[in-house]
Amino acid sequence: MGSRLWAGWILWSLSLSGVGWSGLDIEADWFGGSWGPTTPSLSPYSDWDIKETLHFTKKPGTPWIQKPVKRVLVTAYTDRPTIWTTLRYRSVMRLAQWYLARCRIRIDIPKLRVLPHKTLTHKRLVRWKVPRPLIVSKDPAETLLLFTHDVQYYWGRGSQRRRYRLLGVSSTVWVEVKRNHWLKRHAVWTRLSPVYTTLAHELGHRLGLPHVSEPYRLMVTGSGVRGSLTMLWTSFLGYMAPQRFRFTPQECLTMHKTLHKQRKRRHKKGKR
Repeated sequence: MGSRLWAGWILWSLSLSGVGWSGLDIEADWFGGSWGPTTPSLSPYSDWDIKETLHFTKKPGTPWIQKPVKRVLVTAYTDRPTIWTTLRYRSVMRLAQWYLARCRIRIDIPKLRVLPHKTLTHKRLVRWKVPRPLIVSKDPAETLLLFTHDVQYYWGRGSQRRRYRLLGVSSTVWVEVKRNHWLKRHAVWTRLSPVYTTLAHELGHRLGLPHVSEPYRLMVTGSGVRGSLTMLWTSFLGYMAPQRFRFTPQECLTMHKTLHKQRKRRHKKGKR
């Protein structure tokens, strides 16, 4: 029953926000109403549902490739600790950890550091420049995981400029490590959503993966989900479990290549 409720809320969330795993939130009519970028998510969130749904992550999955393990260094922050509880944060991180481990990529679960409210967003828009000193490592390949209430931003120029709302986004951010000293870091913003695969999806972008449209791929977009009768039908039946999603072996290799290139660049800078 829990899986059916979880799947139902996913579709409810998709229909209300007009957005999928990382699809752009373009204005759309659903059930006679117009739901656009300014419509807040109406999906309920429950810790017990996450714990039940992600129970399978306690056991390692079969690797999709055979490669030496590579590591992704991450640091985590939130400006909404009342939403991103310890249980919810660790559960979502554990799911991303489970997927990446099957690609032979290691990601640790760091302590979730708490920032003042609205440090990461302003008027629901993500801040590309965080107005507060953050603790970061000296590794330029470090990725900041930024957990917040909403992920919106403007894109385009002139008449094409639109405001989009996403479940998550992968980009770069400027952080102040000390007064007037700024560093550029990779960053992944994730907003609270019952689509628990969002973090893994955005980390896939961070490691060089593009969108796909095939069902049950972690890099599938929202339009790909809504365009798949198989995924929609199995969702209603309660079978749309997160353990069915995957990175392909080629996607795993692409992520390894990205990490290898970053390591080479880091070593070259170290020799200068």
